[in-house]
Amino acid sequence: MRCACKKATGAGTTTVLGMLAAWSILDKVVNRTDARFSDLGLIVCPNITIRDRLRELDVDGGEASLYRCAT
Repeated sequence: MRCACKKATGAGTTTVLGMLAAWSILDKVVNRTDARFSDLGLIVCPNITIRDRLRELDVDGGEASLYRCAT
C-alpha cells in the first residue's frame, strides 16, 4: 500500500519527513526479520535549498538539529 500527502511550503514538511523516516527505521530495528519493513530508504532533494533544510534532521547538527537533547 502506498499513501501520499501534499503539504504547503512552510507547513512542517521537513519535520514530517524526518519523523516518517525515523518511524520506518525503528520499525525495522525492532522487527529485523519482518519483510514488511524496508532496510533501505531514499530521500530525493530537488534543489540546494531543500538539501540545506534537511540538515535539520542531522543529529550531529547541534543547536540546528530538531533532535537536540534537552539537558
